[in-house]
Amino acid sequence: MEGIVVKEVSKFYVKPVSLRDLFTFFRHRQKIWAVRGVSFQVAPKEIVGIVGPNGAGKTTLLKVISGLLLANSGEVLVCGIPAQRAKHLVGYCISEARSFFLRLSGIENLRFFSALYGLSFKEAHQRIAWLIETLALDGVAKRQVMSYSEGMKQRLAIARALLHNPKVLLLDEISRGLDPAMRIRLYDLIRGLAKEEGVAVLIASHNLEEIRDLTDRVYLMKDGVFAGAGTYKELEPLITQTFLGESCLSHS
Repeated sequence: MEGIVVKEVSKFYVKPVSLRDLFTFFRHRQKIWAVRGVSFQVAPKEIVGIVGPNGAGKTTLLKVISGLLLANSGEVLVCGIPAQRAKHLVGYCISEARSFFLRLSGIENLRFFSALYGLSFKEAHQRIAWLIETLALDGVAKRQVMSYSEGMKQRLAIARALLHNPKVLLLDEISRGLDPAMRIRLYDLIRGLAKEEGVAVLIASHNLEEIRDLTDRVYLMKDGVFAGAGTYKELEPLITQTFLGESCLSHS
């Protein structure tokens, strides 16, 4: 099977050493588990969502699939290739402003990243022009990124993820900062990439409407494991209960 195959993946971080620990003998440092034994698949033409409260492990899992992080155990295959060797096949939308060159314009950033992906000048020119038009960046493409609003930076991050026509698309909180009209345009773009171009799409989001409207299947993630799987309609009561519980805890 192509697309994404995740087999028994676990990822932990080691608790930072305190100043006191530096002067004491200790054999074991505490492990903080982000993902525990997760397995699932995303086929080409399929849009799969992951929902869960803050700290559930969603972003860590996406980073492992993208090849940005190494799993401590388990296996991740992207189009049949180990994730660490398949980065050229993956588009990962990360909306952190520091991931761009803020003093360069939006179009200059896209040209730089297209060169890293190995696109020819002609390929990059055509692809960037299409992405700028599709994501309504026409009016700001030549402005410095430092002048962009949150929504503009998010659209630029999406454009960067799509520069090299990826076979797998990983999207983390993609609608952050976008107005309703832009969300509709983006959702149509994602559906087209999946259904018409055969891209395998994995979305992690707190936006339950987004997950409901876009996904074919959903996984509910809590404390690094999957607590449920199915269609959004099948999982809606459990998802609602989980998020209401998180809301109650945050206000207690």
